[in-house]
Amino acid sequence: MQEALVKVKRTMGPDAVILHTKTFRRGGFLGLGGREIVQVTASDDIKIMDDTASLSARARSAYADVQRSANGMKKRQAEVVEAQEPSLGAQLKELKVLLESLSGETAASGGFPRGLAKHYQRLVDTGVGKPLARKIIRAIHDELDGQSLGDEKLVRERLDMEIGRYVMVTGGITPPSKSRARVIALVGPTGVGKTTSTAKLSANLSMKEGKRVALVTADTYRIAATDQLKVYADIIGIPLEVALSPKDMKSAVKRYKDCDYIFIDTAGGSQYNEEQIAEVKRYLDAASTDETHLVLSATTDFKELVRVIERFSAVKPDCLLFSKIDETQQLGVILNTLSQVNTPISFFSTGQNVPDDIRLARVDNITGMMLGDGNL
Repeated sequence: MQEALVKVKRTMGPDAVILHTKTFRRGGFLGLGGREIVQVTASDDIKIMDDTASLSARARSAYADVQRSANGMKKRQAEVVEAQEPSLGAQLKELKVLLESLSGETAASGGFPRGLAKHYQRLVDTGVGKPLARKIIRAIHDELDGQSLGDEKLVRERLDMEIGRYVMVTGGITPPSKSRARVIALVGPTGVGKTTSTAKLSANLSMKEGKRVALVTADTYRIAATDQLKVYADIIGIPLEVALSPKDMKSAVKRYKDCDYIFIDTAGGSQYNEEQIAEVKRYLDAASTDETHLVLSATTDFKELVRVIERFSAVKPDCLLFSKIDETQQLGVILNTLSQVNTPISFFSTGQNVPDDIRLARVDNITGMMLGDGNL
């Protein structure tokens, strides 16, 4: 009403006389969302000194004129109101768009300040699960004050530390004892690169470190598996034995007890085939294995990786070796996995080249991979 009276005064001057006022609601649904309308009838040709009868007559006449013209103006008024004040449906639609926009921005930033939001997004883009990424960034947010959050070097140091909390590494293969060879087995599902990884590790120890190494394969399921490893053994210059049974495995290990290392390449199998896993365990028990690496492909879905680790727990792996690092950009799956299991990581296999494409796992290169800027 106050706004209407101000408008009357501005339009018709200070001498305008209010003849009639009316307040009502227009639009809405079941009384909700409507717009309050104030209607004021006024005149600028009535003087306050007029006698009562004259004033009354002229007021009624002016009001009648307004009422007569009102019907003709209804459509135009409706159009003006619609243009100036969106309908309830339009308002709700606009509100929904705004909320979706804000929700998208919040989701992308994780709800963190700009300095931390970019690191949160980098973790997510690398494949780190949003709950884990949020937990890492939240820890930094809660620890550092506003001024410290602007120190990019300090934030990065804290990021490395927080990511490192989820990472354990072996530091490489344990040196052999003086009395016997160290027996090392590689196990895992079919097609993850066990044979190639076995050849890489053997070649590095033999050719680069001058260690005495022997190979034993129990993978007799694949027709070309033994031939492939035989080629590698000939190139490296180390002996290869084929074990057709756990008894053969025990004999082969005994035969090469004077070596520094004996590497065992096992047959791959489905993580859902308990009998195959049990058979692998029988071979490892016969070999009295000192160190068992569970080989996992970095291209595998996180949930499936956790299942593989659970299923192969029957062979009691000591550490994880991630292969096919070069075949995916979603390396966050590694951190997702490490955050769920209490098992260290030993090596990364980064390609098919023997012996070069294998790297020792370090906390700093894992951190770099998670943030998208690491070099193995």
